[in-house]
Amino acid sequence: MHAIPCYQHRNDNRETVRMWWLFVVVSIGSIPFAVRMARYRARSPRLWFWVAFLVGPFAPLALVALGRSQRVVAAN
Repeated sequence: MHAIPCYQHRNDNRETVRMWWLFVVVSIGSIPFAVRMARYRARSPRLWFWVAFLVGPFAPLALVALGRSQRVVAAN
């Protein structure tokens, strides 16, 4: 039995693997960026390290949305 060409299963998942590694690299790269942004915006660098670890590149976006802190935070 012949399969229909457009429905053939491809064993080549290199593109998926590349996209996964790109996501991992960007996520890991966002951690130090979020920590620096947190310091600049007078927010807890330790807290934002963990936030960036959990949500990846969305942490710097959240820091941009939050803006500068109105209170002074001790440097960690």
